[in-house]
Amino acid sequence: MRFIYWVLFSAVFSVNAAAFKLSETVNINNIEADESIVALAHQVLSHPDFSKARIRQKIAISLVSQNYAGASKLINQLTEQSRTAKPWIAELYTLHYRAFVDAKILQKTTAQPFEQAFTTSLLKANAKVNKRYSVYSADSFGGNVKRQKRLLTGLISEFSGKTLDFKQAKSIIVQLNAWSLLNQTQSLAAKILKKEADKHYTELNNLTINLKDGTSLDATVYLPTGQIKKRPSLLIYNLYAQWWSIDTKAKEAAMSGYAGVLVYPRGKGNSTGAIAPFETEAQDAYEIIDWISKQPWSDQQVGMYGGSYLGFAQWAATKKLHPALKTIVPSTAVVPGYNDNLTENGVLSTNALPWFHLVGNNPTMDFGTYYDPRWQDTQQRWFKEGAAFSTLDEIDGHPNALFQRWLAHPHYDKYWQSMVPYQQDFSHINIPILSTTGYFDHAQHGSTYFFKQHYKFNNKAKHYLLIGPWDHLGAASMPGPTIGPFEIDPIAHISIDKVIYEWFDFVLKGQPRPAIIKDKVNYQVIGTNQWRHAPTLAAMANGKLKYYLNLNDGKTQQQLTLVKPAKPTHKKQTVDFADRKTVNDSMSANILSDSLQAIVQDGNGIKLISEPLLDSIDLSGQFTGQINVEINKADMDFVVVLFELLANGQYFKLSHFKGRASYLNSPSKRQLLSPNTKQALVFNNTHVISKKIAKGSRLVVVINANKNADDQINYGSGKPVNEETLKDAAEPLTIKWLNDSFISIPISTK
Repeated sequence: MRFIYWVLFSAVFSVNAAAFKLSETVNINNIEADESIVALAHQVLSHPDFSKARIRQKIAISLVSQNYAGASKLINQLTEQSRTAKPWIAELYTLHYRAFVDAKILQKTTAQPFEQAFTTSLLKANAKVNKRYSVYSADSFGGNVKRQKRLLTGLISEFSGKTLDFKQAKSIIVQLNAWSLLNQTQSLAAKILKKEADKHYTELNNLTINLKDGTSLDATVYLPTGQIKKRPSLLIYNLYAQWWSIDTKAKEAAMSGYAGVLVYPRGKGNSTGAIAPFETEAQDAYEIIDWISKQPWSDQQVGMYGGSYLGFAQWAATKKLHPALKTIVPSTAVVPGYNDNLTENGVLSTNALPWFHLVGNNPTMDFGTYYDPRWQDTQQRWFKEGAAFSTLDEIDGHPNALFQRWLAHPHYDKYWQSMVPYQQDFSHINIPILSTTGYFDHAQHGSTYFFKQHYKFNNKAKHYLLIGPWDHLGAASMPGPTIGPFEIDPIAHISIDKVIYEWFDFVLKGQPRPAIIKDKVNYQVIGTNQWRHAPTLAAMANGKLKYYLNLNDGKTQQQLTLVKPAKPTHKKQTVDFADRKTVNDSMSANILSDSLQAIVQDGNGIKLISEPLLDSIDLSGQFTGQINVEINKADMDFVVVLFELLANGQYFKLSHFKGRASYLNSPSKRQLLSPNTKQALVFNNTHVISKKIAKGSRLVVVINANKNADDQINYGSGKPVNEETLKDAAEPLTIKWLNDSFISIPISTK
């Protein structure tokens, strides 16, 4: 909930702009007493274009103009807008505004000093915040005061005494308000809310967990205040050290009646040892849980939760299961080296390098480097030069040992298998588990991998999956009502956090199971506003539609047909690796697109389209397929993307496969292709989706090779892909996509 102050600054002066004048002597330390600033704010407030401003801008301008009654009404509007988006934390979004404006109104009516009035108004406003999420209240007043002052000082220095247009005047007033509100409230709010927090939980910080090998891990514990008793513990095992939104989850646990335990892995926070993401969590987790179980406040019941890396960390903890670990709730979990945020079916992303800098450069988080604009330049230089993927860090000018360590293990070998349960390891995991992920979670493969492997090697597993129309962040906490232009069904707009705590209450406190969890797979069918439930992922569907890829060089439009083509034909595609002006990137389509031209133009991708559906169908599960090809090389990376072409002409991205042909049979062993020989590329590791496909819609498939600056480039020589260069390509990749290829669409007639 930190402030984000968008500077909408225009350097262009409008010829017909109204005259606004910024005083040459602005008192930024007390803007409320600066009559020239108040007058300027009134002038902006009265301008016809004020109505076009965003609501937060309107609030800021109203506050600076001292129109507190008007600001209060706007704050009410913003709260209600926030309630539509995330009703569980609506009051939290506007807490800083509400406390400030109410304090100003109280000052006018009672002549109280600001500190006294603000204390009263903040406590009153904070009492309306959901108790669990009130741990984030202090962050509502977050922001870098020095940076905001520096920004404001620079603007005033540049524009003082000058005539401004409306946009410039508006932007300066917004920045003045940002500074003034921070300056007046940040430290005061922190003090007030710290006293309030002390009523609810006690913090035990600077704790040390001493491991057997001499390493010590940094731990912080939060206990409900005034309740001296043993209780279940919830462990947050967090690589993203001192990232407020994650660390605060341990406080949430205390506000919910649990002992919240925050632990940083080796090298992070005050933990000793080298930073080595994913490498030691499996061995360290057992000792962490053992330490928790022996504390005086522990009842020897431990649960774990969190998303992405934190989801991985929970699975790492099950590699050697401690008796006190009673449940895990991994959200959007990643499988390092197989399917994670950085790897998909053997293809590694160039975004791996900045991520290693983010988590590996220091004991906290190196956001400065991670968000450095240089990364796009680094990726483009590597792409245009045709250099080996292993030289990406050299091109960047900052060699990275963590990055190189990953590259040393291109197969899913013992290095990766040691990090999480592998095959028979799943057979001993009998604790209840709830996994959450989303149809639009880019790391969805991790959650479905763990779910399927768990049941493959343990048919008595008590593993439940909750999946809906959410992205990576939403599926781990609180999804919003939209993802870009796509509006999710109202029934899917739920608090994942709430379900997670209901699950913990179920397992650790004997409360009823969350109502939404009715079977092993619990999924929302987009377009029906309904939840459905199935015993397995495969059981989401009870039928299949088999579409053939009717590919033919002689036709302009390629077709998806339900009938196998009578005669063998093919569609030829040539991928010139030396051509760096053209990219092959069919993964870049949004959930909703007006056109697919960008991902299929100039032979960059082949689009196939079905006849309109004669009736609606429910597509539920994972589509699979067999793409038959002849290529002139020993390997290639390829993508298959499935869309629904809606009646309005938009394309809805349903699912996709991206992967390396040589890893289709096994991620642990590369099996090269035979050049110029028919090959069957069988794929099944696609994204799960459940959506009603409307009558009259068409299904669309795009097939393509993968050549772009976002991923490794497989030049097809058969050498290790990390070491290949453009020279290894020797000649363009030619693909004959054969017309006996097909995809299988899972459908439900329930």
